[in-house]
This record gives sequence, C-alpha cells and structure tokens, in this order.
Amino acid sequence: MKREREQGGVAVIVLVAMAVMLGFGAVVVDGGMLYLTQTRLQSAADVAALAGARVLATQGAAAAVTQATSVAQANGLSADQIEVTVHLATQSVAVSARRLVRLGLARMLNHSEALVGASAAAAAQSVTALRGAVPLGVVWRDFVFGQVYDLKVGGGAGEEGWYGALDLGVHGGGASEYREHLTHGWAGLVSIGDDVPLKSGNMSGPTRQAIGSRLDGCTHVPTCTFTQFVPNCSRLLIVLVVTPPHNGVVEVLGFAGFFIESLPGDGNQSFIRGRFVEFVVEGEAGSASFYGARTFNLIR
Repeated sequence: MKREREQGGVAVIVLVAMAVMLGFGAVVVDGGMLYLTQTRLQSAADVAALAGARVLATQGAAAAVTQATSVAQANGLSADQIEVTVHLATQSVAVSARRLVRLGLARMLNHSEALVGASAAAAAQSVTALRGAVPLGVVWRDFVFGQVYDLKVGGGAGEEGWYGALDLGVHGGGASEYREHLTHGWAGLVSIGDDVPLKSGNMSGPTRQAIGSRLDGCTHVPTCTFTQFVPNCSRLLIVLVVTPPHNGVVEVLGFAGFFIESLPGDGNQSFIRGRFVEFVVEGEAGSASFYGARTFNLIR
C-alpha cells in the first residue's frame, strides 16, 4: 500500500510538472505568435490611418475611409478585420484592426483561440520645424492659394535694402552658397522662432542659375502644375514666412510653399515669382499658425 501511495504521489507530481511545462510552452510559442500578429496589426493600422488622414485633408471623409481601408487591405487585413472612423472636429482618421488567432499549445489547456487588436489615429498638423527650406523669406500678407507673389525682387529693394534672400548655413556665406541652397534647399533644421540674418545683394546670376536648375529638374509626366504636382517636385520652393526685417535679421513665423512657373530675368528683372500652394512635408509637428505646410503624424 505504501508503495502504491508513493507511486500515486509521483504520478501527481509528474502531471503537475507536465501542466506547468505545457503552460510555459504555450506562453513561449503562442505568446510569440500573438505578439507577432499584434505587431503586424499595429503597423497596418498606422499606415492606414496616415493614408486616410492625407486624403481627408484634400478630398473629404468618404475618400479618407476608402483610402484607409484600401491601404489596410494591402497590408494583409480583410474588410471585416478593420474599422475606419473619421473625426471631422479634429480632422483625424482612426483605424481599429482585429484578428482572431488560432492557438497551438494553448489548445491543450482549453484555449483554442485569442482575439488580437490594434488601433491608430493620424491627423494633419502644422509644421514647426523642417529641413529643405530655400534661402528666401516672405513677410505674410494674407496670401491666397493659387495667386502669384514675389519671393525675391530685382530692382527696388525693400526695407533695409533687402531683396528677399536670407543667409542660411554658414553666416556670411557667398553667392555660391546661396545658389546651392536655392537649388537644393538647406539641409539644416529651421524652426519657428529662429532669427535668420538677411543676405544682401541682388545676386541675379546665381538666382537665375538655381531656378533654372529647378525648372529643368521637373521631368514628371504629366507635367507638374500648381494645382497638381508630385511631392518634393523641384519646382516647389519651401519659403520661410518671417517678420519684417529689423537690424539685419528676421524671425521665422512659419513655412509656405510656392510653385515656380517661370525663369527669373537678369539684373533688375531678377524676380522669383511663385504661386502660393498647400503642400505636405516631413517635419516636426505642433501647434502653430498655418501657412500652407502640413505634416501628418500619428496622434495615438
């Protein structure tokens, strides 16, 4: 009897140990599978929300839902696994994703499946800092989208003898630096509140060369126009919106986009003119006045 009791006790211990080991195995195997599924769902929800928010800003709520759904499906989700909601008050798009996952080892512990979910929301926000701005500044004058404005003048310089150019990069850099930054944009970060020195002189030749390079750089088909242009098109100038000059500097208030349509002239005709447009850019987002530049970020 004693031997039987001992054997029975050992059997119980073995069964308990097997259950514990099975539980650990389920945590490792099924837990890893659930984590991987949740990561994929989160990624799909993130990109779908961002895609929907971009469309909401220009095409409205119905198009935003369609776009977010399409992107989610392209990332492996079926229509019954996603829910897209548009919040007009915050101009945001929210995406919820869910998937029922069949478990492996956990089925032996009477758990056959688990529901995994993820959610994301994205919205358009004003830009507070960015890279790629050109060395030009405009004083805000209630610009109207689609209208043509002077970004740099030739003859008849404005206040403090300023033609509209700014000294981005190395302070006191020459005309060649100005031409480089006007052609390709400045790689440095410009933020709202920065003080930027004025750049003196007309610099007719470098201006014409830089804008000519930008016009030649747009080889898109169909040809870009101010109403429809490829993101990051070379004909789009990201210009600093600034305060009136004072003691040789201006303060950055925000960022505006202007679409170039023609080559500047020479000498006193060295005007850079562009149409004021809305555009999307990679940059830091925050609470700031809107001057046409938007960035899209996940807000949860």
